[in-house]
Amino acid sequence: MRIKRFFLKLITVLLAVVFAAVAFVLCIYVLWYVFDRPVVVFEETEISVEVGSQFDPESLLSVHRNIPDDHISVDAEELDLSRPGDYEVVFSIDAFPIGKQLLAKAGMAFISPDVQQQSVIVHVTDSEAPVLKTVKSPYKVKKGDTLKVDDLVKSVSDSTEVTVTFKDGSTKMKCDVEGEQTVTVCAADEGGNVTSVDVTLSIEGVDVTPPVISGADDLILAVNERSSIDLMEGITARDNKDGDVEVWIESGGPPDLDHADSGVIVYRADDKAGNESRVTRTIAVYDKVAGEGENRFGLLWDITGIENQPYLVAVNRIRNVVTVYGKGASGNYDTPVRSFICSVGSATPDGYFKTQERYRWHALWEDSFGQYATRITGHILFHSVPYEVNEDPSSLEYEEYNKLGTSASLGCVRMTVEDCKWIYENCPEGFVCVIFDDDLSNGPLGKPKAQEIDDSDVEKRGWDPTDPDPNNPWLK
Repeated sequence: MRIKRFFLKLITVLLAVVFAAVAFVLCIYVLWYVFDRPVVVFEETEISVEVGSQFDPESLLSVHRNIPDDHISVDAEELDLSRPGDYEVVFSIDAFPIGKQLLAKAGMAFISPDVQQQSVIVHVTDSEAPVLKTVKSPYKVKKGDTLKVDDLVKSVSDSTEVTVTFKDGSTKMKCDVEGEQTVTVCAADEGGNVTSVDVTLSIEGVDVTPPVISGADDLILAVNERSSIDLMEGITARDNKDGDVEVWIESGGPPDLDHADSGVIVYRADDKAGNESRVTRTIAVYDKVAGEGENRFGLLWDITGIENQPYLVAVNRIRNVVTVYGKGASGNYDTPVRSFICSVGSATPDGYFKTQERYRWHALWEDSFGQYATRITGHILFHSVPYEVNEDPSSLEYEEYNKLGTSASLGCVRMTVEDCKWIYENCPEGFVCVIFDDDLSNGPLGKPKAQEIDDSDVEKRGWDPTDPDPNNPWLK
């Protein structure tokens, strides 16, 4: 009986000890759970950030407790803040409570870490358009040039790579139309944001037109008519692009005003494009100006004015030059007004003639044809240099044209189209023509020069450079 009671007490004590141990373990667990349990709290599991911004993935951890910093690792190798996209950031958490660490340090190596992983999605977005700065308007460019879009860009900046194009997506454009034109420059980033800026182009044609010199008219003076002369008085030059430009005397000088003399002055003006312009001016001083009965040029003709005939045309066979005289105050042909270069021939007669009919185109010798023909006498005419095809101004015998100023015709008086056209249009039928010889002088207005034709220039050589025909390539 006594033994039975002893075992009952022993069992009771053992149970009490077991219950006390269990209670102790539960208390320890509760204390661990409250004070030693690892705690990690994430701010968000998805987040959006602007491309190019500064971002620390660890900022996503709002709370972490009972886990040392070196037990939290972040795998953000794929994260690229310079490019828009969705990236996964993986957090690895070594949940090894401090209490367990102590046990592990005490030699209980069987206690292993509790590693947890958490993924956070980072949306890298691009919502800001590029900053684009272009050149100032208007931007000058030459007609015919190819313009690159980069020529219009001063700077462009963005957090991502930027593509700059014109509005149509191209990067080049041909500037074919002269004048002002507006183009749009577009800068697009990788996020699809676009900045557009309009630029005004000033497309300028290639300047091939030389300045025009004005006021350099030929001058006829009598001896002692003036005591001095200002060669620059009234001389101006104007360019189609540059406006008024400087004009100066390139060569020559004034004649002796006290004696019969002549001076040839060459005026020159250049524009900014380098186009040069020259004008030759003749200033002649005479004892008399084509006085009646005068034999100054080795000839004698009646210069008494003919009613309804404003001009007398004089042809110097030796010098191959034509001088047109108009009526002066006396009513006689005593005022030289124009001079033309010409070509006569051994069959050209001398004498005093009253001209006859005229022809727009006329057959000449040996299947050749001439423009603006005026009959002087018989088969002798004023006309242009011959053409190979009737009424075809592009069939000029250019080798004959280059002989102007020398004796080269079969008897007629050849001139440029511009000059024979002037006689055709301004000298009525019946005007006086005097053909004479003077080997000493080219006349009061001198002898002009003709444009030389390059026989290798296939496009132009078949045309008279002075022909006003709109199809004349010399006029382009």
